[in-house]
Amino acid sequence: MTYKFLIKGMITILSRSARIPGLILILTMLSSALMANIRAPFLEAEKQYKNGDLDEFASHLLTLKPSNDEERAFVLYYTALIKTQLNEARTALSQLIDKYPSARYGQLACLELAKGYVLERNIPEAKRFLQKVVLPDLGEKSYWQAVCASEENDWQAAINHADNYLRLSKDKNYLEDAYYIVANGYIGQGKYYSAQTTLNKLKGMEGYPTDLQYFHYLLGYAYELGGAKPEALSNYKQGYELNRHSQLAFQIEDRLFEMKGKYGSGLDITFLYPYTELQIVQDTTEKTGSQESTPSEKPETPKENQGKPLKITERISGKLYLQAGRFSLENNAAGLVKTIRQMSLPASYYEALHNNQTTWVVLSGPFDAREDAVSAQGKLRESGIDCFITSR
Repeated sequence: MTYKFLIKGMITILSRSARIPGLILILTMLSSALMANIRAPFLEAEKQYKNGDLDEFASHLLTLKPSNDEERAFVLYYTALIKTQLNEARTALSQLIDKYPSARYGQLACLELAKGYVLERNIPEAKRFLQKVVLPDLGEKSYWQAVCASEENDWQAAINHADNYLRLSKDKNYLEDAYYIVANGYIGQGKYYSAQTTLNKLKGMEGYPTDLQYFHYLLGYAYELGGAKPEALSNYKQGYELNRHSQLAFQIEDRLFEMKGKYGSGLDITFLYPYTELQIVQDTTEKTGSQESTPSEKPETPKENQGKPLKITERISGKLYLQAGRFSLENNAAGLVKTIRQMSLPASYYEALHNNQTTWVVLSGPFDAREDAVSAQGKLRESGIDCFITSR
């Protein structure tokens, strides 16, 4: 027996009468009926696949003897998933969809192909396969529809689909991402308060957010665009300090320099490149008799830095450096260079444009070998100076 036309008919009715809860129950029962056609050996094999026992699963799959369309679709679906070549897998999934479009595993094949096309940014193809998914318990479909809408900057559709996923889907595998889609949708519409409310709602949920750096970046962005400077700065700072070397950290840095250009000295972003000022303490040695106490001599500049200017115009090509900071004030850059030089490490700074703002970048180096750069990096970090290796 096939449920193809019955399911399609119910979906049509449901779209016209979304307030009738009995219809949702009927559709759920139909989905359960489809699964009832799968016998225990097939479900045991599926459990192996989901647990990651792929070698055992592949062997088990060969022993299965399907007796109905659902089980035949099952075998074709998982045979496609374990193929190592993408084109072969897609061909196998497409053949399954053509042969058993209304079978549960035919529906899962549509979803699998759609996800692959989303990841390739082929949104029209992804949407084409998502439209073929009609089983009501495959709520993941709404999430991927939200992703497609976001890629097309269709903000309202993205919000609607993500909300549907959050309300109706039994699985919550994409819960946090769905909240981010909703927040980005509101930002795209200029509804910054709604974006802030959405993200703070996520924060109030137990166990969330899990991606703390992205959460603080996005919430900081929503506050920034909404004109809430203290809240924006606070979230940017929290996000930045979670991992100073990630791509998001550079995005946060960009936003902070944009804000610095807008607010000027009213925005303190010195946490971006913290350093400890060198405090030179002059020791005195007590003398006896006619000898007087005299201050100790100032530490000499290490040989590798003698005669070298603090500021340079360009790097030496092909050499490794440590970037130890980027400052909006030249005096801060010069101060950090002096601190690093007192640690017997080569250091200098240069002027560079960053988001149309003049900044001063501090470098330690150059180093001939990566081992030397790594050793210097460890020394700087022990002194509280964060840095990363660069060869640009």
